Amino acid sequence: MRRGRPGVSGQIRHPGLVATLCLAGLLLGLPAGPAQAVGSPPQHGPQDAGAAALDVDAEAVFHTGMRIDEGGLDWASDGPALLEPRAGQYVRIGLRGGHGGWVWGAAGALDGFQFPFRPPEPGWDPAAVGLSYPPELKARADELWLGYERARQGSGTAGWAAWLGRRRVELGAGTGLIGFPLSPGLDQVGGDLLVGPARYYKVVARMDPGERYLLAHQLDLGPFVTRWGALRLTGYELGVVSPRFAALAFTWIPLWPGYLTQDLHPGGIGNNDANFYIGVGGRLDRVFGSNASVQAEVLVDDMPQVPWKRQVYQLGAAVRLTLGARWALAYTRVNNFVLTFQVPALSLIDRGRPLAFPDGPDTDSLRLEWHPPSAGAGGQLPGEALCGLSLTGLSLEWRRRGQGRLGDIWEAPYMGFEAAKTQEFLSGTVEHALLAGVRARLAEDAELVLQAGPVWRTANVEQARSVLLTARLVLR
Repeated sequence: MRRGRPGVSGQIRHPGLVATLCLAGLLLGLPAGPAQAVGSPPQHGPQDAGAAALDVDAEAVFHTGMRIDEGGLDWASDGPALLEPRAGQYVRIGLRGGHGGWVWGAAGALDGFQFPFRPPEPGWDPAAVGLSYPPELKARADELWLGYERARQGSGTAGWAAWLGRRRVELGAGTGLIGFPLSPGLDQVGGDLLVGPARYYKVVARMDPGERYLLAHQLDLGPFVTRWGALRLTGYELGVVSPRFAALAFTWIPLWPGYLTQDLHPGGIGNNDANFYIGVGGRLDRVFGSNASVQAEVLVDDMPQVPWKRQVYQLGAAVRLTLGARWALAYTRVNNFVLTFQVPALSLIDRGRPLAFPDGPDTDSLRLEWHPPSAGAGGQLPGEALCGLSLTGLSLEWRRRGQGRLGDIWEAPYMGFEAAKTQEFLSGTVEHALLAGVRARLAEDAELVLQAGPVWRTANVEQARSVLLTARLVLR
């Protein structure tokens, strides 16, 4: 590991950020309705029938993360292997509106996040999936779509929606394994259908760069009242496929598993034409009549078909326990070798951004959250008298990260089957972070989230220390 001067990563050096901040002020002057919170579960699907008036929701997200080295290592010159997934800059300004049954969305983003990835080598070209080093703040059109929805009327139980254009893919059970708020929008055609307790969502999207497509669908069921509580279930499948796979008629059949198409080999389709992931999740509210809830989700890239065949388990899982409105405990684990396929172009990465597992492979996180009691009539939230802020939450997180990175393929010759099995989770030198967080309301439509703490790497010879600082401002 090379030595160098202490460096600071993640500094804002882009003049476009100033212009974006000015534009945010203009957007906030628009009439705003209720907006989905950043990081909340996907809210796709037909909603209640809208009023005839034009409604516009505006949202601006400003995120900056800085990694300050304390141990003498020059993190920047050490290359892509040591990039910090939570550092970098991200700015997004979006508008969503509707009139009658018509709905639309538009958003722009300046994206400067960085992810650890394997440098170029035979068989792996990071540029093919939009990865580059050093990381740069790049502008992109994140959303531009038009849709129509026939929403539920009164106490009815049916509705549908369809849309066309660039939009985020809204999958997952809401734990953050997939569908996290920094995912890029994809050019797509999609829709969903609500019938009774079931909701079905499907999209076919084109990915960038290259000729490759994303096929995704999800089925939500519930809530069902059981003796244990109110139960909701979610199942979904997504895959990155070649153009000839996407051109098959099976692509457009609702509820048809793409994994089954791959096994049937129609039209000479082979294993290297598709890379599929399968996810399942559930949520149980009012557990045994209490105010507790449990949420869990598993997303599988690849795993043994039979228990006695030892293979690398390429998957991620998350579980969250909530006790009333005050306490929450969450654990997320992502094994190594996920996201990158044996055909690198079919990796689950679009324009350098993973579409799942926001901290990348070979990581886990244990997070404890506390939220203060809500203010009563005429009361104040704790901390409201301090600098005009209203404290809305505290958190403490312990995170670990191994040396796994985007571009690591367990079947690759440089890895080897047996060696890969020993690097399934927290491979090589493990990095630890202990991060304290504060969430505060600045105004009715503005929230600030701060997180900071030490980062250290364990090795036989040395420990390198640094500090990670992140700040996020959300305006609606």
